[in-house]
Amino acid sequence: MEPAEVKELREIIGRADFTHLVPTPVLEEILPKFYPISFKKGEKVIQRGSSAGAFIIIASGKMDVIVQNEKGEEFVLKTLVPVDYVGEMALLTGSTRNATIITTEDVKAYILGKAAFSSLLELAPAVKKFFLKVAERRKKDVQKSITGEEKAPAKKKAGKKTAAETAGEKPKRTRTGTAAKGKKG
Repeated sequence: MEPAEVKELREIIGRADFTHLVPTPVLEEILPKFYPISFKKGEKVIQRGSSAGAFIIIASGKMDVIVQNEKGEEFVLKTLVPVDYVGEMALLTGSTRNATIITTEDVKAYILGKAAFSSLLELAPAVKKFFLKVAERRKKDVQKSITGEEKAPAKKKAGKKTAAETAGEKPKRTRTGTAAKGKKG
């Protein structure tokens, strides 16, 4: 990584809701294992049903978390913004991805591969416990959305909150546009 990217990653990770649980020596060991990646607007980052491969934390840009209800209708469960992250649920549980993630603008992110993520959890058990709680809340939110336990889809996308801030809230849903179907624009 370039020095500017290392600096950016340190800043992003430093603002993440789980960082206070990572001992400094562990953080110093894990940071070099992240690598930068860019996605164009409208690009599918994660496909629902695919296997877990990495933990992704957003540095810039936005992504929509898209789920499908029992009728096959797709909804935006949440819009992810810088410092939000994805991928921990499937990595923790070994299950397939629960949602599709599509960029709504150009995105720069940092990826931590499966083996390095496992090392992080092994070296910082408090982080694993934290992610398990977040994953359980997210799973419930996704399930509520899929089964239609929520009221009619909202007309506005979810606000700009971190994953931990929204973990305990009811998901807000909107019908997705063309980006949800994998089309650009």
